Parts: sequence; C-alpha cells; structure tokens
Amino acid sequence: MWKIIQKQEWENYTRYIILNKYGSIIVDLFKEPQQWWDSSTKLGSVWIWGLYVVPKYRRKGYAKEFLREAEQLVFNKGHKAIFMAYRKNSTPKLTLDFYIREGYKVVEKDKGGFMLYKSIQEDFQA
Repeated sequence: MWKIIQKQEWENYTRYIILNKYGSIIVDLFKEPQQWWDSSTKLGSVWIWGLYVVPKYRRKGYAKEFLREAEQLVFNKGHKAIFMAYRKNSTPKLTLDFYIREGYKVVEKDKGGFMLYKSIQEDFQA
C-alpha cells in the first residue's frame, strides 16, 4: 500500500500524518508528557488522533494497517507507549471496541470518554 508521511515541526511537538487513498492517521510526539482534558495527571508524550478510513474501505483491515504503521513509527522514534482519547459523544462504540481488541487499555475515564494506553515495546522488539 502506498503512503505519504507528512512531518510537521511545531513548537513543542512533532506531528506525523500518514495517509493514502484509504484514509489517514495523525501521530503527535510531544517534548513533554501531556495532560488529559479533565485530569491533573500528566500522562504520555505520544498521542494518536484522528484515525480515519474512507467509508467504502471500512471493515477491510485498513484501520488496523494505519494503526500498526503509526505504532511502528512511534517505536522507531524511540517511544515505548501511546495514548489516545476516546470521546463518547463523537465516536461510535465500535471504535472503542476496535482499540481494545488492538491492545489498548482504559487508564482513565470521565463522563465524556476514556483515555487509552498501549505499551508497544513488545510488539516491535526483534
């Protein structure tokens, strides 16, 4: 599968956008651990946002491919874990179920959603 990886350098983080005709995913690598929306706890410095698959290509494994590509990029940059936010009001539950099947665990929750975490160290070690 062909892909484009766009790297954007911002003041306190680097964003990678991985995309092709099937969809896209965004990975942010922050210089410092970031705080979740309602939490006083600073969690991780790697966040995945906006995994999107074009509707006609859904349920064909592309979401899993994008997620794996993002995880590999994060590991190659020297990171060992990824965080993501799941908001109940804007994302279907089947999306949460997908992330859990892919090894993400709920580490924090509030009335609006969940914070998910995955250690990727074992997935990519030789």
